[in-house]
Amino acid sequence: RGRTEHALSALAWKAEKGSDFSITFEVNPEFRKGSILSLHTAKAHLVASDTVIMDADVLYPRELMERLVRADHRNCFLIDETTVPTGEEMMVCVNGGRALHIARSREPSTQTGWDFAGEGVGFFRLDKDDSIRLNEIMDAMIADGIDRVEYEAALDRFMKEKVAGFVPCGDFPWTEIDFAEDVQKAVGEVFPKIIAAGLTL
Repeated sequence: RGRTEHALSALAWKAEKGSDFSITFEVNPEFRKGSILSLHTAKAHLVASDTVIMDADVLYPRELMERLVRADHRNCFLIDETTVPTGEEMMVCVNGGRALHIARSREPSTQTGWDFAGEGVGFFRLDKDDSIRLNEIMDAMIADGIDRVEYEAALDRFMKEKVAGFVPCGDFPWTEIDFAEDVQKAVGEVFPKIIAAGLTL
């Protein structure tokens, strides 16, 4: 029932906007395990075209996404360089202009030895040709029983082999929405900032 409702909502949005893009749903029946399984479920789409892998719980202006899409990198992270880590943020760590590591800010591996680290917004642009290697990494991890991890664990292995760049985005208002207090922040702080800045939702 939930899948049908989502599909109808998406089709209604498509009709309203007059868009001609197609919408495909992939279902991960083991969604209670790690999000690596959800990304793995969509692996066939990754090799079909360049892709933006994105978390679905982020409030952001369209201009932020445009910065990612227009970046001069085959593979690219959006990084908020202004974030003050509290332990939960997914930090992207950089050396020599290359993103080389991604993990929670509570992990010691993110805290020293880097030119700088910033919070990953949850959007990653993936080159179609390089996606073959990401799929191989996910296949191997899942075969080894590593299926209760976030998809960023696969990206972390991927970026050790394939070059990943980044673009800063700390000048844009955005927020991830995980908890009730995040909803309050989105409604009371981030959304008004997006509107006041004349940005586009």
